[in-house]
Amino acid sequence: GSTSSGTTGSTSSGTTGSTADSTTGSTSVSSTAECDPTLVFWLQSSGFRDSSSQGIVVSPRIIAAGDTVPTCGVQSYGVNNTCRLWPNSWLELKTGQVTNTFPRGRSSRTLCGWGYRSTRTTAWSWIMSYGIPYTSRAFFIGSFGPRADAGGFGDDVGKDNSWPAPTWAHVCLSFLESTRTAKLYLNGTLIDSAVKGNWDIPAVPLLGRLGAQVFSPNPSEFFEGAIYDVRLYARA
Repeated sequence: GSTSSGTTGSTSSGTTGSTADSTTGSTSVSSTAECDPTLVFWLQSSGFRDSSSQGIVVSPRIIAAGDTVPTCGVQSYGVNNTCRLWPNSWLELKTGQVTNTFPRGRSSRTLCGWGYRSTRTTAWSWIMSYGIPYTSRAFFIGSFGPRADAGGFGDDVGKDNSWPAPTWAHVCLSFLESTRTAKLYLNGTLIDSAVKGNWDIPAVPLLGRLGAQVFSPNPSEFFEGAIYDVRLYARA
């Protein structure tokens, strides 16, 4: 497994409270993450939490009758306590909680999570996203087929052919307010970096989703596979 610090936003260490096995994607989650005051969202084995360990309302959703509802706390692809995501399914975060607690404007932030790309994920697919569906007004991690990608919304960072399927990978995106610099890490390795002076999440009601993009009213760009140990920090 790889290591990281809070300044890089990369894969895992005592600062984020997890250790990672890069061969299986399994992660041992430590309680130290709950003591980090910059942690504003955490998908862990016992549910969805914020920095004060309060539960966050997350609703499983599907596009149409007949689609399979996502399930959490299950074993997927050799890892326990994951959220299994299917075509046309996602997890919706309560709008008020996203709007009131997630980093806004151009403030520093880091979003990290494990994802398993199934062989079906050949287009845009997102582990987690929040914001609104306008250029540079959202923040998310995921992939475009085998390209690890994050953004931004129409103003992304990423690297082609960096995330083959079917495999687990840890994706981490940081944005530093002082330099307006975005950095994307895959399994603890920096794969792309760019100045993103236009990234700015506005002070309006925000959408938050696990497994889909923040299109409205209905999402798309679903993550088909599984996700695990997703965290959002109010720091880079």
